[in-house]
Amino acid sequence: MKMAIDTNRYRDFCGGLPDTVERFASADAIVLPFVTLAELRAGFQCGTVGKQNESVLQHDLLLYSRDAHFDHLPQIPRLN
Repeated sequence: MKMAIDTNRYRDFCGGLPDTVERFASADAIVLPFVTLAELRAGFQCGTVGKQNESVLQHDLLLYSRDAHFDHLPQIPRLN
């Protein structure tokens, strides 16, 4: 099964909620929708362990886009 997750399920997984951990383990693919990623990153900015939380989400991916508004987000590495 392929699964797109919401912010609350991501937090459940990080908290070790057995039901959620089991579902994640059985998934063929887990997708983090853009809105979920944005919510998580906004929360990380307000938290006390933002860098640690942020490091969990990085996968050495580069965003390939022509949109100039990404120029204002240095935390998103890009290809130009």
